[in-house]
Amino acid sequence: MSLTRTNTPLLAVVDHLNAHVPDPWTAELDDPTFATRTIAVEPVTPPRTEYFAMGGPDKSRMLVQVTICAATRQEARLAGDTVRDVLTGVDRRNKPLYPLAADGYAFDNPSTTADGHRDLTDGVHTWVETFELAWQYRPEGVTPPS
Repeated sequence: MSLTRTNTPLLAVVDHLNAHVPDPWTAELDDPTFATRTIAVEPVTPPRTEYFAMGGPDKSRMLVQVTICAATRQEARLAGDTVRDVLTGVDRRNKPLYPLAADGYAFDNPSTTADGHRDLTDGVHTWVETFELAWQYRPEGVTPPS
C-alpha cells in the first residue's frame, strides 16, 4: 500500500529541493558522503497511517530529516533557512508557496519540528532539521470528497 512506502514522499522532497534551492546546492536521498553543498534527505520515522477513508483518499504522516552540508557554519545555517522557507513557506492566505507534488499523492504543507541545530562532522559544517510530511494517496480514478 502506498501509504506505508517512504520512497515516493522522500523523492518528492528531493525533487522539490532540487527545483527550488539555488545552484550549486543539490539534494540527494540518504547521502552518506557529507560532501559540501549537498542536502541529504532521509526518513526519521516510518509512515504512520492517520486515517483510512472508505471510498476516498487515505492519509499518512512521517518525519523526515534534512541535513545541509557546507564548508562554513554560516553557509550551512543560511542554506538551512532557504530549505526551511522552500519546504514550509506559505503566502498570505496560508497556501504553500512551493507545494510538494508526486503522481497519485496530495501533500499538506510540510511543517518543521523546530529542532534545527548545527554540527561539525569530519570538517564539514552541517545544519540538521526535522520536518513532518503528511499526504493523501489518491490512486487513479479516486476523486477527493468535496
